[in-house]
Amino acid sequence: MFMNKGTVILALLLPVCAGAQKGYTIKGKLSKANTPAKVFLSYAVGDTRLEDSAEVKNGAFVLKGQLPNPVRAAIYLKHGTAASNARRGVDGIDVFIENSVMTISGTDSLKTAKFTGSVTNDDNKVLRNQLAPFLADVEVVLSTAEKMTPEQRKADTALMQSLRARRNRDVEQMDSIFKAFIASHRQSYAALSAFLEHEIRGNFDAFKADRDFKLFPEAMRTSDIGKNINARIQKGLSVSEGIMAPDFTQNNPEGKPVKLSDFKGRYVLIDFWASWCGPCRAENPVVVAAYQKYNSKGFDILSVSLDASQQDWIKAIEKDGMPWVHVSDLKYWKNAVAVQYGVNSVPTNFLIDPTGKIIAKNLRGAKLDEKLATLFP
Repeated sequence: MFMNKGTVILALLLPVCAGAQKGYTIKGKLSKANTPAKVFLSYAVGDTRLEDSAEVKNGAFVLKGQLPNPVRAAIYLKHGTAASNARRGVDGIDVFIENSVMTISGTDSLKTAKFTGSVTNDDNKVLRNQLAPFLADVEVVLSTAEKMTPEQRKADTALMQSLRARRNRDVEQMDSIFKAFIASHRQSYAALSAFLEHEIRGNFDAFKADRDFKLFPEAMRTSDIGKNINARIQKGLSVSEGIMAPDFTQNNPEGKPVKLSDFKGRYVLIDFWASWCGPCRAENPVVVAAYQKYNSKGFDILSVSLDASQQDWIKAIEKDGMPWVHVSDLKYWKNAVAVQYGVNSVPTNFLIDPTGKIIAKNLRGAKLDEKLATLFP
């Protein structure tokens, strides 16, 4: 077994005792893999990336280890023996492995091989098979729209409305599938992974997510993936409506520090955006209109950019005509304020009242003016 920088030997991570659960064994057989080849296994335990490899001899290979719980893993085949660029051949599979005997059987490729022996992976296949037709239809919808010129999309409003409605129906169906699968597979790590994928995304409802997360068994909630989910939920709860907005300091384009608390006594919209974000730029005229309409009545905006380039940031501010205060640390998705507020998609915004309390989130389009109209009648 070899490790990347920052990893430690798996044996040091996992408890070893006389009654410990047996580990995993992955037995592979590729009947026509006659040339020298090597199989690589990669997965994470917490923040630690673990990798293993095995020589393919006469088409056969074996990988062994021990896991604290089922995990998502990548298994890749590389002809030759070099470890570098092991994934570039794209001849591999992404599966859930667990402490059991699993088998991979095929001819000369992992991509088309059959993987069996993991109950968690079987559960995940049920979900993916249910989602597949709707995902395929979304691809057809997107492909149809992409093949049209901007002029065609503008002229054929009936077709565009039809495509949007079709996509929305697909998304609704997939939403129902995710929810039903999670509810009926609470004992499976495949459902916990699906919960992270579907429920802990974008601007999710942290209170609802917290309630639903507690329906999983404690052992799953305290697993690595469970801890990840809980951390995101707690972050979301800390910036939910009714909570005092965490104060922060970040520099404006001139390099001068600006604090959120500087705006106390006025309504302020914390607006997370970026120059490279198309939806953000499309939303900016709406935000500008709100600022022009309500600024004199006690409304301010504090924009936090997830840009990495100061030049692009300043250029976008000027081009979109945004005269309010802007801050950024130019660290892209690692922007400290974005991390502090649990922002994982843009545009995202938080409306803060004069006392510093969060009173609304993600007011986009007409919703922003509607909310402000109630505050400034």
